[in-house]
Amino acid sequence: MPTAGRAQGTQVAAGDARAPAPATATHAPAQQRDGGTAIPILTARIAARDSVADPLRAVLQLASSLGLRGPLGDDERDAEGSGSPMERELRDSVRQRARRTWDAKRLTTALNRFGDFLRATQRQPFRALQHAGDLSAAGYNQDTLDMFAEWCRRTGSVQKGRIGDTLKSDSISTMVGAIKLLRTFEAGYTIVSAAVNVTAPAAFKEMRQGDGAPGARRLVRGLRAQHFRKLVQLGYDRSSAHGVIEWAAAIVAHNILLRGGEIGGREGKPFDAARDFTWAAIEFKAACADSAGLPWLTIDVVPCKDTHARHRACPMAVRRRAKGPVGSDPLCPYDAVMSVFRARGVAAPAVGERVRGATASEPFFTWRGGEPWDTRHTRTLAKEMFVALGLAEEEAGAKCFRIGGATDLRDALGSSQAAELTLQRGRWASDVGLVYQRALVRNHLEGSAAIGDAAGADLESMCAGWAQPATFR
Repeated sequence: MPTAGRAQGTQVAAGDARAPAPATATHAPAQQRDGGTAIPILTARIAARDSVADPLRAVLQLASSLGLRGPLGDDERDAEGSGSPMERELRDSVRQRARRTWDAKRLTTALNRFGDFLRATQRQPFRALQHAGDLSAAGYNQDTLDMFAEWCRRTGSVQKGRIGDTLKSDSISTMVGAIKLLRTFEAGYTIVSAAVNVTAPAAFKEMRQGDGAPGARRLVRGLRAQHFRKLVQLGYDRSSAHGVIEWAAAIVAHNILLRGGEIGGREGKPFDAARDFTWAAIEFKAACADSAGLPWLTIDVVPCKDTHARHRACPMAVRRRAKGPVGSDPLCPYDAVMSVFRARGVAAPAVGERVRGATASEPFFTWRGGEPWDTRHTRTLAKEMFVALGLAEEEAGAKCFRIGGATDLRDALGSSQAAELTLQRGRWASDVGLVYQRALVRNHLEGSAAIGDAAGADLESMCAGWAQPATFR
C-alpha cells in the first residue's frame, strides 16, 4: 500500500499521448500543507469547445489541475523510471484502455464542481492510506466526499437558466460517485471503505425526502411514419450528398429502433469498428418465401448502453417494402441503405457477403464534415426535422426515431402482437422497452366505448380469500 509524502500536483501519468495544455484558471494556485506536503489547489474549468473536441483529454487536464491524477503518496509501482520499458508501456496501455470507458461528459461536470468546492474550502481533498485498514485516512477521504455532497446541495445548480436551483439527490450522488471512482482509479486502490461510510446514507435519505416526488419526465416526442411522409411532401432534402445519408439514417433508425448512439457511435467516444455501425455490419440476403419474394438484409447492432461490452451483435432484419425502382418508396429502409451505397460509391456485395477491405471498418453513416456519426448528430437531425415540421424543437432528442418506431409498430400490429417484436427489435432486456410505445388515441377511444359492455367475472371474485399479487402476469 502506498505511503504519504508525494505532492499531488499537475503531474501527467506516463503513457499519455499528449501532455495536457494548462487549464484555464479561475484563480491563482493556493498552497496547503498536510504533514509537510505541499498540495497545490487550482480550480479550473474546461471550455465547452475543448470537452467536445477531445473529451478524454479535457477530463485528464482538469483532473490534473485539481491534483486528482496519479497515485496517492509514494507508490513504488509508479515511481518515475521504475520497471523496464515494457512494464511501463503495458501499465500505461492498460490505464489508457480503462480510461476510454469513462463518461467524459459527466466527469467533466463533476470535476468542475469539485474544483469550485476545493476553492471554497481550501481543503486537501484526499490522503493516502498507510495500510489496508487505515480508517483514519479512509475516514478523511469519506469526509471530503460527504462535504462535497453537502456543498453541492447548498450551492445548487450552475446551469444556465437554473442558477441556484436545488440540486436533486440523484444528481449529487452521481457527481460524488464520479469523483470517488476517478480518484480510486488513479490511486490504484479503494480510498474509502464501508466502515467509514456512516453519515452519507442518512444524509442522502434526508435529501431525497426533501426532493419530494419525482418530476415529470422531459417531453421527447417520437418521429413517426406520418412525420416522414409529411417531410417528403414538404420537399425535405433527400437527394444532396448529405441529404441522402441523413434521410437514410432517420429511416433506418426508425425501422429498427436505434438509439441515438447506434446510428454511428457514442458521443464523446472514439469510433469503435468492432461495435459501432460500419459497412461490414450489413449483410444482404436472398429473396425467399418469408420475405414475400423481396430482397432483404440484416444490420448487426450492438447496444450502445452495453458499457461492459458483454453483448454480441444482434442482426436486425430489414426487407424491401415493395417492388419498383430503388428510391421510389421514401420510407423503405432497404432502399435507404442502398441509396447510401450508391451515394458513397461503394459496390453492394453479393448475397451472403459483406463489404471487405479497408472500407469494411469505416463508419457507414457520416456527418456533413465527413466525421463519424455519433449521438450529437442524431440529436441535431431530429431537431432539424422538428423545425421543418413546425414542431417544438425543444421536444426533439436523440431517441425520437426509437420512440417513433416503437409507437408505429404498436399502431401497425396492435399492442399484443407488437410487444415482443418491439423488445426484440429494440434489443431491450426487460419490459421497460414498452415504455417507448406511446399510447394511441384510437386504442383509448375504442376502450372508452367498449368498457360499458364488459360483463365477465374477475378471478378474485371467484376465489374466496385470494388477493391478486402485484406481479400477476
